[in-house]
Amino acid sequence: CSCRYLSPSEAFREADVVFSGHVAKNTGAGLLSRSVTFTVTESWKGVSTSRVTVYSTGDSGSCGFPFAVGTAYLVYGREVNGRLFTSLCTRTSSVSMPRVKDDFAYLNSWARFAPGSGGLTLDMICFGGSGLILLVSAIGYLLFRRRRMAA
Repeated sequence: CSCRYLSPSEAFREADVVFSGHVAKNTGAGLLSRSVTFTVTESWKGVSTSRVTVYSTGDSGSCGFPFAVGTAYLVYGREVNGRLFTSLCTRTSSVSMPRVKDDFAYLNSWARFAPGSGGLTLDMICFGGSGLILLVSAIGYLLFRRRRMAA
């Protein structure tokens, strides 16, 4: 397996999901693919549920990541055909590895999303924007009316 180095910011940009969590289930150790289910503790990008399944190839020779049940990881993944994949070529790593401190420092400079929250959605932004416009309009109307009555 041969990979190019990615900084935390590059890895974040290239990933569809970035989260930390414990391996709850590791299904199979086949050469082609295996699924790993995580209990999510924190999400920085793309994960809004408390559990997520990620796929990886079965061995390190094909850049597969060796996940162990019960171990906590920081996971960077890409979505391919509706499934999330990770490999040794991402910055995915056990949280006990020293280099993960750099990743957490970068990631924590961004807003975190609690699992299940989904972060800000388009609906929330539109609703909040509409409410703000309504509030400003009401204040403007009251000020206009007050001035008119005083005159």
